[in-house]
Amino acid sequence: MRPCTVIQLFCSSASLQSAMPVSFSYRFLRARHAFARTLLPLANVASGEMSSANHNVRLFSQDACEHEEPKTDFFMLHNGDKLAYKRTHGSNLPGVIFLPGFLSNMTGEKAKILERYCKIYDHPYIRFDYRACGESSGKLDAMTLHEWLDDVLTVVDTFTNPGEPQILVGSSMGGGLMMHVALKRPERVFGLVGVAAAIDRWTDLEKNLSPEHRALLDADKAVIGPWGDFPIRRAFLDSLSSLSQSVYTNQTIPIRCAVRLLHGVKDDVISYSDSSQIMNKLESSDVQVLISKSADHRFSKPQDLQMLVNCVDQLVKQYESPL
Repeated sequence: MRPCTVIQLFCSSASLQSAMPVSFSYRFLRARHAFARTLLPLANVASGEMSSANHNVRLFSQDACEHEEPKTDFFMLHNGDKLAYKRTHGSNLPGVIFLPGFLSNMTGEKAKILERYCKIYDHPYIRFDYRACGESSGKLDAMTLHEWLDDVLTVVDTFTNPGEPQILVGSSMGGGLMMHVALKRPERVFGLVGVAAAIDRWTDLEKNLSPEHRALLDADKAVIGPWGDFPIRRAFLDSLSSLSQSVYTNQTIPIRCAVRLLHGVKDDVISYSDSSQIMNKLESSDVQVLISKSADHRFSKPQDLQMLVNCVDQLVKQYESPL
C-alpha cells in the first residue's frame, strides 16, 4: 500500500467535507521515507501482513494486538488505593500515554496496538486503569471525574520527567480528561490524540433525569443511570459540571499543542460533529479532525486502529522533524 493514499481507506476528501457541519482545514499525511517506514508495516492490520519488494513480512497476528504482555505494576496512592499500570520503556521521545474511556480499562484493542507500535519503535509507553476500574482498587460509587483526572496527573507526574514530552491518547472520556491534563501540564504534553472525545455532552445526563431521580440525588443517594450498573451520585454530576464549565463553556480552549481528533460517523454515543466544535474552540493552529465513515464509538475495527496508529506516528515524526 502506498503511504500517500492511506487516507483513502477511510473516506474521500469530498465525503469528509460534506459530512462536517463546519469547514475546516485538513492536511494530508506526507509521504516521507521516515513516515513510510511505519505506515508500511502497520498498514494491513486486518490481515497481519505487509507487502515487501520480494516477500511478505508477518508483523501482526490476526488479532493485530496480540503480543507479549508487560507485567502489571501498582502505584500506591496517598489514600491507600492502588493504581494499576503497564509500562514499556523506550529510549526515543516522545512518550505515549493511553487514557481509557468511561468504565473501560487498559486491556482494549487501542491500548494494546499503541503499545505494540511503541515497542517496535522504542518509545516509552504507559497504559493504566483509573481507580475502581480494571485492576485498580477503589470504590466505584465514590468516584468522580476529578478523581480520575487526578489519576492521569499522577501517572504523568510519577512516570515522566520534565523535558520528556508526551503524546496523550484519550478515548471517549479519556479524550476529555487529556484536554485538562494539557491545560494543567502544558510543558509535559507535545500532542493530543482524541478518539470520540467526550467533552460537555456528559452534562446532558442531568437534564434527562426524572424528578424522582433528582430527589434521590439531592438526598445523597445513588441512582443507576444509563451506563449499566454505574451508581450516579450528586458528587459525580457536580464534578462533570465543574470540569465542563471550567474549560468548555469558554469561547476558546487555551491549548496550543498539536491535536488530532478521530471520530466515527456511526458513533451513537457522541456525535462526530462534536469533534469539529472542539477544533473550533482550540487555540492551537495545528488541529486536524479525521472522520471515518465506517467507525462507531469503540473505534476498534482494524482500519480504525490503523488510523489511530498513523495519527500517533504523524505526531512522532513531527516531533523528530518539526515542520
